[in-house]
Amino acid sequence: MKNNTKPATAPKEGAVAKPETNKPATAPKEGAVAETITAEDVKVDTATGEIVTPDPKLAKLEEEIKQLKSQLRQEPQTIEERIAYYHRKEELAERYKSYNSMIAHIERLIEKVEEENAEVADFADTREIYRLRLVAPNNYKDETVLSVSNKELINSILVDLKSKMEAKAEQLSKDLAA
Repeated sequence: MKNNTKPATAPKEGAVAKPETNKPATAPKEGAVAETITAEDVKVDTATGEIVTPDPKLAKLEEEIKQLKSQLRQEPQTIEERIAYYHRKEELAERYKSYNSMIAHIERLIEKVEEENAEVADFADTREIYRLRLVAPNNYKDETVLSVSNKELINSILVDLKSKMEAKAEQLSKDLAA
């Protein structure tokens, strides 16, 4: 058999190497900085097989790739797991929506109590004002064991309830994003 390949020859001094493709070379746009990554710029850790590079741009991209791979591993793989996963997300979204609507309702209540109960006795139990009631269970009808109409007391309880609901809504938001 005859070998038809030409032996490699060293380029002549001052000669320019031909490009490997037939594409014409284009000049960078004005003000643009051409950035080339060579084999010397990229180092591979032989123990782990990971690319080790001092370039911060590449390091940032590598970190983003790791995060995305981790996120993909957390996603369910089988169809049953995916259905359960998305049902859970749907349930979390519904609860989040419910908490946010209740928070908005409590904000409106705080304003109304402030306005309506400005000049009311602290423990009045009339139907013309806002009051906070604690009821005890009874066989036929709940029995009121405490009724508070003081606007500061009611608002204090509503503000505390609102802050706890906001914390729970924030946690639900984080669970949804995970």
